[in-house]
Amino acid sequence: MSAAATVAWIFERDLGFPSFPATFAFYPHREAFEQALINAGYDADLARSTAKTMTAVGGHRRVLLNEATLGSRPWADRLALLAHEFGHSLQYELGGGRRGTSDQWLREGFAEWLSVRVLERLDVVTMASVRRERQRQLQSAGRSKTPSLSELVTFPQWVRAGERQGVQMYALAFLAVDQLLERHGTAAVAGYFTRFARSRDRVANFREAFGEDVETFEASLNATLWRR
Repeated sequence: MSAAATVAWIFERDLGFPSFPATFAFYPHREAFEQALINAGYDADLARSTAKTMTAVGGHRRVLLNEATLGSRPWADRLALLAHEFGHSLQYELGGGRRGTSDQWLREGFAEWLSVRVLERLDVVTMASVRRERQRQLQSAGRSKTPSLSELVTFPQWVRAGERQGVQMYALAFLAVDQLLERHGTAAVAGYFTRFARSRDRVANFREAFGEDVETFEASLNATLWRR
């Protein structure tokens, strides 16, 4: 079974998400990957920044990948990246094929969480060990060098932050979504993305899905992450 098929199988059989068609398009180098992003509708500057900082981008029923960068990674890292990007494709599927205005930190954090679940299912890591490592990464960087969730709302914001704070922002997003899942469960997070099929109101969609405002959640998250 190929890595992509393995990821799709775990999403459906273990995590309970409906199956959906998706293609994985591999590009031989960064320039070709950048051009593919432009062809997909990115403006030139965003495509350049994205291709510089990222190996793959998941969209509606497709994943675009820089094969040169992907091929240099260990097997577990490649599998995790495929699962992460397939997670983004799932988000599009839940949202009726549209990205909508869902918060990028939540998109990235859920995709990261899904990738860990895939690796855990294959006995590569445990959720608990990854959770501890992400917490260590944040503590090592310090609060002053960790972005706030309000700075990671849009995809361009995420890309710009990635040029400065790649490790911290992924650790923050993962731990934030991990806390949302602990409080509300997978169905609530999936329901958050589903709401964007009918509404672009990101604030109301978050409140309806989780029963609290983003600001209230972030205050609680910070109290947990940075407690002394």
